Amino acid sequence: TNKESSTRHKINKQSTLLALEDIKDQTRRNYDSATQELEYLLRLDELYQERLEQSQEQIRIAEERYRLGMIQLLELDKTRTEYIDSNIQYNANRYQIIKKQEELNHMLSQKILGKW
Repeated sequence: TNKESSTRHKINKQSTLLALEDIKDQTRRNYDSATQELEYLLRLDELYQERLEQSQEQIRIAEERYRLGMIQLLELDKTRTEYIDSNIQYNANRYQIIKKQEELNHMLSQKILGKW
């Protein structure tokens, strides 16, 4: 009857509102988590950049030592390999930063990679 229909409507409305609140809470938690992950990745970026700079300096030193005959070619190549590894780690982290920033942009309905 009409009274039952009204009661069902109220229950459905309350259920929908509760579901909406759950979605809003989950979205807030996802946003907070993504923001914290981005902050962590940005701190890592600084460390990887320092490591990359140190690796570049190590190559310069190793090349000079090789030129002077103080080390073998194998040791020079090892130094170069360490630089390549540092560069890969740095760029992989940069990719993760961009990916996380775009995830946040998507959550906030902002441009992704500068486009709508």
